[in-house]
Amino acid sequence: MNKLSVLDLSTAHLSEKTLADLAEKTPENFPVYGGNRMNGLFISASQDTDYLGKKLPIDLLTCIAHAWTNDCTHILFDSDGPIDEDLVVYPHGEPDQPDTFEQGEGA
Repeated sequence: MNKLSVLDLSTAHLSEKTLADLAEKTPENFPVYGGNRMNGLFISASQDTDYLGKKLPIDLLTCIAHAWTNDCTHILFDSDGPIDEDLVVYPHGEPDQPDTFEQGEGA
């Protein structure tokens, strides 16, 4: 039997830009597995994945790292999900563009 550990988070932990970018991905594309993107997203947070070349937004990478800290392999971003006090909450309805993490940045 394969069991998954899922971190349940509010979509408020992702900026509107990140949510819009993820909504454009098909369910087969990393990091989105699918689901109703109007209300939330199911994201892979596997530690076996090389995230350096993925050019993921820093808000998403921060949530993935938080999932690792909590021994979770997936994240459910739910519009009604809980706010985690350890993570940034992004104001929705205002322009917000997080930095993108790229391999070699800051080196």
